[in-house]
Amino acid sequence: MATTRTFNVDFTSWTGKHLQVTESDAQNTLVYAADLNFRKPQMVFQATGSARLPATVTFHTFSRTIDIDINGYHIPFKPRGSFKYQVPFASPALGKVLTWRNPYSMRPWELECRDEQNTLIARFIPSNSWSCTKAGRLELGPLESGPSTDEVVVTGLALAYYLISQTLGSA
Repeated sequence: MATTRTFNVDFTSWTGKHLQVTESDAQNTLVYAADLNFRKPQMVFQATGSARLPATVTFHTFSRTIDIDINGYHIPFKPRGSFKYQVPFASPALGKVLTWRNPYSMRPWELECRDEQNTLIARFIPSNSWSCTKAGRLELGPLESGPSTDEVVVTGLALAYYLISQTLGSA
């Protein structure tokens, strides 16, 4: 059985165009890194640590569709809803449907991922600080390290970045 893992998600440059995901352990191990761009693809994840990537995330200008390419698989990702988003997607690594959603309309950036049995797989909790570098924390539940973890991290951060950029009007 997998243990619960917590990742810190931080912007690492003053421009906010680089994202680092580090394990919340004694060493603060770098696990994922991403470049954030204005042009397509908007997010490019690099493999670091235990991650098995590459992954790209592309946002579309005139639709809500988000195209995610990870580990050789294409995952169509389309947010539904206005204030309470819900995004189901077929996970190639797990062979089942997972759903990212923000259960609280008053906290639109707080997200959770659940499987078909409504088991909590992951949560993204945005930072409460005024720091421009702290994005938040990603908590993973019962997932083994590997492609399934990569999918949940990349899809969750893609949705979080989409919601943040839509709210702030920066993308």
